[in-house]
Amino acid sequence: MAQVADPLADNLVAAMRTLPRGEGRRQFEQAVDDGIEAVADPIPELVAFMEAIDNVPYWVDSRKIETAQRLFARIPMRSITMMTIPGFILTYAATRPNQVLIRTGDLDEGATSRIAETIAWLVACTHPGGMDRFGEGFRSCVRVRLVHAYVRSAMNGLDEWDYDNWDYPVNQAQQSLTMLPFTLLSPSLFALGHVHSPRESAAILHLLRYMSHVVGVRPELQIANRSEMVRLTWLALWSEIKPDQYSPRLTEAALEATYALYNLPSGSFAAPARWATYHLHADLAVVTSGLLYRKAMGLPRLSPMALTLPAIFVANLANEVARIAIPGATQFQTARGAHRRKVIMHQIVDRSKADLAYSKEDTSQKVNRKLSLSG
Repeated sequence: MAQVADPLADNLVAAMRTLPRGEGRRQFEQAVDDGIEAVADPIPELVAFMEAIDNVPYWVDSRKIETAQRLFARIPMRSITMMTIPGFILTYAATRPNQVLIRTGDLDEGATSRIAETIAWLVACTHPGGMDRFGEGFRSCVRVRLVHAYVRSAMNGLDEWDYDNWDYPVNQAQQSLTMLPFTLLSPSLFALGHVHSPRESAAILHLLRYMSHVVGVRPELQIANRSEMVRLTWLALWSEIKPDQYSPRLTEAALEATYALYNLPSGSFAAPARWATYHLHADLAVVTSGLLYRKAMGLPRLSPMALTLPAIFVANLANEVARIAIPGATQFQTARGAHRRKVIMHQIVDRSKADLAYSKEDTSQKVNRKLSLSG
C-alpha cells in the first residue's frame, strides 16, 4: 500500500490540466454540488471519478452514521479542538509523510489555516446530515480527495523525490495513517469526561469508515471495528512512526497554530492566554502520544497546565451526568450544540483564513517557488 495511490483522482487531475484554465475545476465543483448529470459534456475522467463517489458501499448504515453525528453534535467545540491537535502531532512522528508536508509548506508556514481546515472538515462530517450525498461533510471529503491528488502530482514532478526511501507520495498507507488518529476519537472523548454508550462508540468507527471511503482510502485499510483499529495502529507504529529532523519543526508550528483556534483575550492578558493555550495542547500531546517520543518530537516537559486536565475531565463528566439525569437534556444539548459548533467554526475560519474550498490547483507552482527560494 506504500506504493499504491488513487488512480481515479490522479487521472482526473491530469485530465483537468488539459482543459482551459478553470474549466476542469468548474466541472468538478458542479458535479460535487449538483451531481454528474448536471455537468454538460463532462470529461470521461470526471464521470468515472463521480461514479465511484456516488457508489455507496453495501455496508453503509445510515442509522449508525446518524447516531455518531448526534453524539458529536453535543460535544463542545473546545473538546473537538483538544482532541485534534494531539492527533496532528502524532502524524508528524512519521518520516515519509513529513517529506510532503515540508515541501508543500501547508503544515509549516501554513499550519494555522491547514489545521483549521481539517477541524472544519471533521465538524462538517460529524454534523447531522453532513455525510448525506449533498451534505457539507461529504462534499468536503470529495474535495480533500482531489487535494491529495494535486499534492501527489506536485511531488511526482520533483526530480529530488526519493521513491526508494520515501515511498510513493501520499500513498494509501500514509492516508490510512492520517485517518488513524480520528479512529481514537471515542477513547479520547472518554478521557475528556464525555460519556457515551458502546453503541455510540461503534457508530463513531462506522462514520469514520465511511469518511475514509469517500476520501479515497482503500477497503483493505478501512477500519470497521476496535480489533481492526488496534491492528492498524500496531502496523502504523511498526512501519511508519519514526520521528525525524522535521518532526520538532512541524510540532512547534501546530502548537502555535492553536492561538487562532480560540478567541483569546487581547491586551495585558494576551501573553498569559497564549502561554496557557500552547502548553495545554503540548501537555495533551505528551500525555496522549508523546510519552515515547517527547524529545524527538520537540515537545516540552509537562507544564502546570497539566493540572487542569483532571478539572476539565470532572467538569465534562458533571455535565454528562446532568444530561443523563434531566429528561430532554440530551435532545436539547444535541440541537443547541450542532448550531453552536457551526457558529464557532465560522469564527475559527475567519481568524485562520482557512480555505474551505480546498483550492490546491497551484500546489505544483507553490512547491517549485518554495524550492527555488530555498535553493
